[in-house]
Amino acid sequence: MKKIAALILALSFTIALYGCGKSEAAKAADDLIAAIGEVSLNSEVAITAAEKAVSELDDKDRDSLDNTATLKKARMDYEKLVDMDKVSKVEAVIDLIGVVTLESDASIEAAQAAYDKLEDRLKDQVNNFDRIAEAQNELSALIDAETVSKVEDVIEAIGEVTLESGASIEAAQAAYDELEDRLKDQVNNYDLIGEAEERLKRLEAENRAARVEEARKLIEQIGEVSMESGEAIIAARKAYRTLTPEEAALVSNAEVLEEAVNVYRTTMLEHVEDLLKAFKLDEDVFQGVEFYYPFGWQLDNRGYWVADASTFIRPYIIRRSNSNSFGINVVYNYTGDSWVFWTKLTILADDQRFTKEVSYNKVVRDNSGRRVWEYYTDTAPDMEMLRVLAEAASVQMRFEGSEYWEDYSLSAVDKKAIQQTLDVYDALLAISKVLQ
Repeated sequence: MKKIAALILALSFTIALYGCGKSEAAKAADDLIAAIGEVSLNSEVAITAAEKAVSELDDKDRDSLDNTATLKKARMDYEKLVDMDKVSKVEAVIDLIGVVTLESDASIEAAQAAYDKLEDRLKDQVNNFDRIAEAQNELSALIDAETVSKVEDVIEAIGEVTLESGASIEAAQAAYDELEDRLKDQVNNYDLIGEAEERLKRLEAENRAARVEEARKLIEQIGEVSMESGEAIIAARKAYRTLTPEEAALVSNAEVLEEAVNVYRTTMLEHVEDLLKAFKLDEDVFQGVEFYYPFGWQLDNRGYWVADASTFIRPYIIRRSNSNSFGINVVYNYTGDSWVFWTKLTILADDQRFTKEVSYNKVVRDNSGRRVWEYYTDTAPDMEMLRVLAEAASVQMRFEGSEYWEDYSLSAVDKKAIQQTLDVYDALLAISKVLQ
């Protein structure tokens, strides 16, 4: 009986020993759990490895583990650390906003974006979230202040008001008008716009009065109209024409100016007609054109000018019949015993040089007996050159072709013809200046 009991006891002990043994896989899983140690943000790999080892055990091995609770706690602690890290990173981005300036919009937007990306369950844990709204308000206040300041600068730029200040005053008013209504009360120098407008109105009124008075005085200074009144009339007319219709109506002697213009025009035209009496007249009744030739021109019995008598530079005047519209042509004529076939004319007038080049076909060439002549008619002459020729002590001219040339001196006859034409031209020019 004692042997049987001892056998049963030994068998039970053996069974107990067998039942309490761990598999190698279970031991390895326990070791992985133990290796996790203190949980940190770097524990993800270790925890995941332990969880994987446990998940691969069968139920019997899983029940034999000693550290199952430790693994669960490690996972929970790790997830908590991850959440805290996420929140901490958002808080750090918010802290980066720092002192708000006009350049802070990017950092504020970055902070808001970081917060928005955070899981909703964690947002309540962000301790400095209110700083985003505060920063946005501070930035808005700075932008408003800057906007107001810019408007104030535009107003300040008006400066001392002058007659030219209209544009700057309008710019200041426009800048103020474009401002949001909520900010307009913050513009501290808005009253300067109204003051500037009033000052400008006073200046303009004073200027109008001065301009009206200046025109009146200049008209008064014309006095009795003569051929020398041109400059005075031009000055008075210029001053009068700058006036507005309202200002012009205030010029008490405006009618005197108009009368002076008419008298001057009539006087000068009579002077022109007197000057033209010294000219030879040839008229083309079919074309309605009158040709006036000054001293020195020779006309044949048909009224045509003679080209074969001499070499010359002479002007003549063209006028439409029954019209005061004049034109001046200049003829450059070479006459000699042989052809030059000139296309270039060089003139030396004292110390000045003039050159005129024309195409070959523009020069008219003809001959009679042993005389040849070649001339070019300039319909748009250089009037200043003619003045020099008329006054020069010595005028030499060279008619030059590709192979030949001839030199001549400008005669006294030609100088007189030029001067007579200039006298008519100056009279006509004086009339046109007054009538402009």
